[in-house]
Amino acid sequence: MAEKISQADVNKKCELIKSQFEEITIDKIRKLIGREVSILDLAEKVTLFKENPKKAYKVASNDSEVTSLAKDELLDLLQLSLQKYSINDKDLAIYLRSELNNIIESKVDYQVRKYKDRAVFYSNKNDSLDMSNLTLEKRYKELLEKFNALKEESYGLKQSVQTRAIKDFEQENLEKSLLAWDEFKTAEEQLKNLSTRYRKIAVYDKSGRIIIKFPATEHLTQECRTGSSKYLQAKTEYHFKSQSWVLSNFPNISKTLDFLKRNRFVFSKELETVGYHYKNSKK
Repeated sequence: MAEKISQADVNKKCELIKSQFEEITIDKIRKLIGREVSILDLAEKVTLFKENPKKAYKVASNDSEVTSLAKDELLDLLQLSLQKYSINDKDLAIYLRSELNNIIESKVDYQVRKYKDRAVFYSNKNDSLDMSNLTLEKRYKELLEKFNALKEESYGLKQSVQTRAIKDFEQENLEKSLLAWDEFKTAEEQLKNLSTRYRKIAVYDKSGRIIIKFPATEHLTQECRTGSSKYLQAKTEYHFKSQSWVLSNFPNISKTLDFLKRNRFVFSKELETVGYHYKNSKK
């Protein structure tokens, strides 16, 4: 039969378990009591001790150590139900109450175990998902790095293609602008055509000379007066009629052309043509 147990009794059992440095549980207290007691009543008293020991001792001091039969709504309901069928057996009602209590406890224990099993299952599943998420995150970062690298490489290739296309276009335009030998104009004609538009010009004479014209205030005037310029890499001679300087005897004509380009001389088409063919002949 399910009995009530005093708070004092419960306190003693809890103190015993506590002194052994073990966790206080309802099941351990019930085993120490050694007889059938009301689980609900026991749970209430054990919970009180665990949550508020001072109050548990206060209740125990005002509580008599009685072990009467547990009277609750379920027992009253069973007695009333039996009386409807003219059964006034109190022991039978108590027995049924005990059996029902056991069934309820069994169902509760089953549901608790089921809940714990599901909790463990979902916990493991969550751990697995966490690992999967970490793996996916790592993979995502790796793919993002590869994507950015490929994007940068693609941009570089695109720039190279554009640069090459521009160079090819410029090369094509340059080749289209080249003149045939019989299309070359005289040096005088070249000077006349350019001098009206540009201050510093360079033209080609069919005899193999380069003729340059620039303002007398330029620093290059003094260099040309030496008769042999190390910068122009040529022999220099002044031509009074055209008021220009004639360059000849080039040890390396490409260096002469490069120097003139750096000093912003505008070349005639004839000189551009000669320079292009000379450059390609060295490749």
